Amino acid sequence: MAEKPIVLIVDDEPGVCESFRMVLKDRYEPVTVDSGEAALAWLSKSDAALIFLDILMPGMDGLEVLEKIRSTDSLVPVVMVTATKTVKTAVTAMKLGAFDYITKPFDVEELRLVAERATENGTSSVRSSICARKSGTVTTSTTSSAKPPRCKKCSRRSKRWRG
Repeated sequence: MAEKPIVLIVDDEPGVCESFRMVLKDRYEPVTVDSGEAALAWLSKSDAALIFLDILMPGMDGLEVLEKIRSTDSLVPVVMVTATKTVKTAVTAMKLGAFDYITKPFDVEELRLVAERATENGTSSVRSSICARKSGTVTTSTTSSAKPPRCKKCSRRSKRWRG
């Protein structure tokens, strides 16, 4: 059986984390943390195929966490989550590199659709690219047809590579 993509859920409300977990557990491996600091600590040791990130949290807010994620990893899709519908916040999040933006309470089908869109054709390429970046083991094809780099460690081709 294929390994499920890991989805990191970052929210200070345990009920919201549990709701995300229940909706996503059939197709993904949900991991929940309750703060931006905990998310960054988790990401320093592990990789996610997708991140759902609450904007309003005590301590480090979601926009600051997004900036820190983007400064070290531009590949993983990050979907911002908030209870407030402010256009300014959504625009800021998108400018910082958010993949999408959903509001609480979320629609179950919308959540599944966003997760699917964010991870389709990207799960293996994100994992491969992150693996290659962290290990420094990217090799390129020596044939005349330009193929994506292959990570020696995980033996996957990056689908996001443009040669």
